Amino acid sequence: MFQIKEEHMLVSEEQLKQMEAMGSDVSMYREIKKKADAFSITICEKLGEIAKTPRNEKVAKAICKPVYFLDMILKRKAHIEAAINAPLVYGCIVQAHNSLFQVDYTGNNYNIPAVLVFAADEKHHTDAELLKQIANKLFNYKKIASEQRGNSENVPDDCRDIIKNLLDTRSTFCLPVPESLSGDAKVWCATSLIADAKYIPYKRAPKDRLLPFIMKTLPCKNRKGADLLIVSGNLYRENH
Repeated sequence: MFQIKEEHMLVSEEQLKQMEAMGSDVSMYREIKKKADAFSITICEKLGEIAKTPRNEKVAKAICKPVYFLDMILKRKAHIEAAINAPLVYGCIVQAHNSLFQVDYTGNNYNIPAVLVFAADEKHHTDAELLKQIANKLFNYKKIASEQRGNSENVPDDCRDIIKNLLDTRSTFCLPVPESLSGDAKVWCATSLIADAKYIPYKRAPKDRLLPFIMKTLPCKNRKGADLLIVSGNLYRENH
């Protein structure tokens, strides 16, 4: 029997109210929305297995699915080697294009620009709370500067370079987060492209803004962004 995927039944609160006004039974839709809103990669046990290295080649090839076809042809060996050996890290979204927070019904929601924070040191690779705290602080600093028309006088001196880049939606960058925010963790703030929303459970960013990535290379200060590969939700979502 044909079953509609839950992602295709996920609608906004506004749409639910419109459906209710027309007399529709939306109980199933509300249940799916509740599941989607509660979803977090921190409850996915399979990610623990994916984090173990070296990974077998079957898992590595599955991890490489989000890589663009042409890029995979040109750099196949490098991508597979990274997927076998490179560490899994959590990335927390600081800001991203609006399409990343909405369910895509067209199948065209790909190449989505986002700014993430992630930890390069093994101790904090999956420190969800630390990353969320840093992402929130950076976003709030950006909001303060934006309200003051780009004036960053009320932003800590050691955060101004990051905030300047956050204010410029065309900027691509990879910068270390200052110790005043990260403590002993080696956290970076960087732009990255989400290859395709279909690789995210429920086809949208989760409420806690955490997504899993393979950190293909160690980050360095640059104007290109981070070398991260999103891990497909098909590998870890299970029944969540």
